[in-house]
Amino acid sequence: MYDITNHDSFEKLKSVWHPDLKEFGEKLKILAVVENKIDKYLEKEVKEDEAKSFSEEIGVINKRTSAMEGTNVEDLFNILVDKYLTEISGMIIEGDKIKIKKEDQNEKKKKGCC
Repeated sequence: MYDITNHDSFEKLKSVWHPDLKEFGEKLKILAVVENKIDKYLEKEVKEDEAKSFSEEIGVINKRTSAMEGTNVEDLFNILVDKYLTEISGMIIEGDKIKIKKEDQNEKKKKGCC
């Protein structure tokens, strides 16, 4: 997350936080570049295209938010949860229902279980 009114916070995201997460956050599978303070768009120092390009370059979610106004915060949370459920945990979301994907019996045998 960075502050759109502070270009240094975006540069720190690129030069410090992202490399650290790549190096030490091996287990982290879902990442996002969160552009915060979009309610202060008249004071912005970081262009949307710049953040979007960086997000695409590193292959992560990009979302513009305002914590102050609550804009897109719930939407971001839902995107992250959906991505976790479908890609990490193996669950399937169908409408308002969540189904657990059954493990293939052959996979179980390969893992050495029963």
